This record gives sequence, C-alpha cells and structure tokens, in this order.
Amino acid sequence: MLLGEANEKYIIIVKGLTAGTSVWLTTPKNPDKFNLAGNELIPIIKEREKAKKLAIESFRKVNVLITQSNIQ
Repeated sequence: MLLGEANEKYIIIVKGLTAGTSVWLTTPKNPDKFNLAGNELIPIIKEREKAKKLAIESFRKVNVLITQSNIQ
C-alpha cells in the first residue's frame, strides 16, 4: 500500500488497494492469521522517503545560505 498525504483524521491511499479491502489502523488480534500484501511497493516507499529527505536537506542548505547572505 502506497500512502499519500495524511493528517490526524485522514490518510490518502495512493496505490495498492481495491474497493472493499479492509485496512487496519492498529495491529489486530492474532495478526498471524492475516496475509500481508504490498511488498512490491516497499522500494517505491523507500525512494519517496529518500527524495523527501534530500529535498528537506537541500531546502535547509539554501535557507542557511540566504540567512548568511542577509547577515553580511
């Protein structure tokens, strides 16, 4: 399952579900009885997280440079 934007009430599921599929928000009793699905999406999720971290790091570097140039 590939997740999108979220807040305290909602989360967008971008990919990996079909209509009528149940989604557990907490670990159910006897989790061993459930089949896991979506392992093929793990590389996509990891790549998104990596891109997000790089974007944040880049933003911070630019912000530092702007701040330093405003001080001088």
